[in-house]
Amino acid sequence: DELALRDLIKPYITNLLDYEDEISLKTLKGGLSVVRNPAVAIIGGSTVEWLQDQLPDSASTGGFLARFLIIAEEYKARRVALPGMSMEPKKWNELAAQRARAFNGFSNIIESGPTGSIRLEDYGVADFFTNWYTNLRPAVGYLAPFVERAREFVLRLAMLLAISCRRTQISTEDVSVAIALYEIATERLKSVVVPMTADGRLLAAVLKTIGREELTFEQLYDAMGTLATAPRIDVLVDSLRRSGRLEITNDRQVRCRKRKIL
Repeated sequence: DELALRDLIKPYITNLLDYEDEISLKTLKGGLSVVRNPAVAIIGGSTVEWLQDQLPDSASTGGFLARFLIIAEEYKARRVALPGMSMEPKKWNELAAQRARAFNGFSNIIESGPTGSIRLEDYGVADFFTNWYTNLRPAVGYLAPFVERAREFVLRLAMLLAISCRRTQISTEDVSVAIALYEIATERLKSVVVPMTADGRLLAAVLKTIGREELTFEQLYDAMGTLATAPRIDVLVDSLRRSGRLEITNDRQVRCRKRKIL
């Protein structure tokens, strides 16, 4: 069934994403299949709710999810019923042309980009990366497995940035941009890989409900009425306020606090 298949595939994907020189897999008939120099690229999409509800706790604590760079939107974007009619034809055509250029550029890089080893440009780049990694604050709890893999994520992002510019060496700028992307992704993880507890889910629900808006407590009570009582919501809001995730305005409205990532 689905659960059995998930439990069977998860350890294989986890081993493949370690990128060892070779990996041995047992076949259904008892034989042995050896994969040498595995180079796996996986891209997928899902919803925050699915990741939180369907994956077991071991998916994050055991290192399965931590082998992926998870990108999550900060807030839900405004829904548009008829996108093609919501803007002027000129603007719509400009966006379509921009999208086409992006896809064509991606295809060109794949077909004609540099091959072989992509190395650091000089010792200055190495010193820059070493300084960041040495001073990286270790994480505890459910984010710890992701921070433990910060080194490989940043280096791979820097390599992709260099390749996208058709360069065979990684510059300090590549590493700097890769660090910024990694820190943004890690910050967003706080709303994705929440502790698998009732409180963790409720805290995530409060942040999602507020989104980009400013809500009064009454509006928040109404929106979350099926999930928690008003006194419970007050406790959750106070916890998020003390942690710096929320702020309460002078007119008693609740909003998410914007965070700058350097």
